[in-house]
Amino acid sequence: MTTPLLHLLVIMVSASLVIACHRYIAADSNFYVHKHPQEHYCEADVVVRGRILSSRQVPYNSSNGQLLEDIGDVESLNVTFGHYDVIKMGTIFKVAVRNVYKGFEYVDENSETEVFTTANTNLMSRKKARKTYVLTGFVHRSSIPMEYSHCSWLFERDQNPFVEGYLNFLSGCSWIDEWKRLTPEQRLAISRYYKRNCGCEIVRCHGRQWDPHSYCSGDLKTTANGHGCTMNLVNEIFTLSRQVCVRRKGEPCRWFTVPTKTEQTEQA
Repeated sequence: MTTPLLHLLVIMVSASLVIACHRYIAADSNFYVHKHPQEHYCEADVVVRGRILSSRQVPYNSSNGQLLEDIGDVESLNVTFGHYDVIKMGTIFKVAVRNVYKGFEYVDENSETEVFTTANTNLMSRKKARKTYVLTGFVHRSSIPMEYSHCSWLFERDQNPFVEGYLNFLSGCSWIDEWKRLTPEQRLAISRYYKRNCGCEIVRCHGRQWDPHSYCSGDLKTTANGHGCTMNLVNEIFTLSRQVCVRRKGEPCRWFTVPTKTEQTEQA
């Protein structure tokens, strides 16, 4: 009688430990190292600065990501499939683009463009119209990073539909932040430093340094061989806000603190 109970207790404790370990390094955990803006920039097809003008709900075919602007398309599709599970709702945001930092072949400066998203639209719906944001997105599915992340997890479960040829904001993959909240170093890096250093890989190590359950997103051999930089809990805040992983000619990749205008003036 005691043996089955003992086995049951062992299983329950083990399961609790597994759950605790996953929470320990979850994306909303204090031990999770967030993605660097340089990674967002280098992975994206498009990086822009602009104002959100308006938004509207649109139906789409979740089986192939096709937008269904015409209600007649929705009705005919439901008749074809015989149920309504195929039809889901997404959001299209109209954005007035002021600056294009990447993706000039897809978006023009001083123009208006549309961004499609299905990211629960909680993140995007909180963004206030007429405020200026930096935003990254994808036009081609092949550009999306599929390493272990919240982004790939959603794709595996068909919860991150993609509209090929459209500018997509994807949960867990894309970056959006209010422009005035960026540090001076981040603003300068977006226009100058990130694009020059996409050959350097950033490896993020989650969890406390000596914790057996910590892990790294990427190959540490890359940084050891001089082809990337490492982020962890110790340097995360400073690195995210002020640094870029750069490679000087003939030198390995290393963290570089972006000089502010004041520092540039003093150096001159």
